[in-house]
Amino acid sequence: MLSTKDIRLYLAELAPYLRASILLFISSIALGTYAAHTEPAVAEELMQSFAQFVETMEHLSPLALTFSIFLNNALKTFVFMLLGILLGIAPALFLFFNGFLIGAVTLLIYERIGGALLLATLIPHGIVELPAVLVGSAIGFLLGRRALQAMRNKDIALIPHIKRAVLFFVQVLAPLFVLAAILEVYITPAIAHMVERAL
Repeated sequence: MLSTKDIRLYLAELAPYLRASILLFISSIALGTYAAHTEPAVAEELMQSFAQFVETMEHLSPLALTFSIFLNNALKTFVFMLLGILLGIAPALFLFFNGFLIGAVTLLIYERIGGALLLATLIPHGIVELPAVLVGSAIGFLLGRRALQAMRNKDIALIPHIKRAVLFFVQVLAPLFVLAAILEVYITPAIAHMVERAL
């Protein structure tokens, strides 16, 4: 288990990789928004794919939906985080694809429901979920850096870095994904409904 001090030190070590994650994510959102504006057909196709994914969860009970959302977000982040040992390529693709999708889809949603309701459907759980995703990706970038160092210097062991990443995920990120899923199922819809009634 990581101590509170260990977690703080790890976050400090992750700082430059977290900045890179944020920059890549924002850039991909901007690119997705631009693509949706210039190529509406592409955005509509992405929107339909997203809608189909949402439809697969509509029949679930709130508890099952919470678990499904948690599993989807946590598992994807965990896998791409560990795949970061392949020189950080996987988390970069993960961030780019998700940012592009968010940029394209949210532009269409904004045009249909407006900014206030859009924010109400994103912010309550997004303020917890997004930092967890970004930190998980930053860990992937760090693992990629450590893997490159291990390739250049056989005296550098990669396993301790992977173990520390897994412990951090279990102790810090997984609980954030649980909280985000609970907020998304139980709190976000209520806030969105209140905003919709006020408009």
